[in-house]
Amino acid sequence: MHDYKNYSWMQTVCYDREPTVIIWVPVDEDVKRWEMNVTFHRQHVKVEARNCTLIEGRLWGPVITEDTGCHWEVDWKHQKRYIKVFMKKAEGYTWEFCFKKYPEYVNRSNTNILHQLEIELQEKKKLSTRNTR
Repeated sequence: MHDYKNYSWMQTVCYDREPTVIIWVPVDEDVKRWEMNVTFHRQHVKVEARNCTLIEGRLWGPVITEDTGCHWEVDWKHQKRYIKVFMKKAEGYTWEFCFKKYPEYVNRSNTNILHQLEIELQEKKKLSTRNTR
């Protein structure tokens, strides 16, 4: 799992499964599912809530957009709500990063969640530094 300021992501590259990328984008609890939207293109993804872009960017590699190659759902993780985005890779190689460059985002409704995620990430880094000494 790779954690960043406004999203987390992971990938699978297994011989027995299709290679996938999963992105978690925090979203406030009061946002309804019908107020959320994810747009998929071969090398681009955009995640929105209440007509506000949460994250948008050019993907590291191509994904399969047709025939359920990409979909999303609402998920809970660590007592927080997320838009969980699933994408099947068109090619099975390991991605170095999720996006070609740090994704564009305007996140007015999730500033508290993002701030909390940033604090949690800093605390994890402090704990791991202490444990390695």
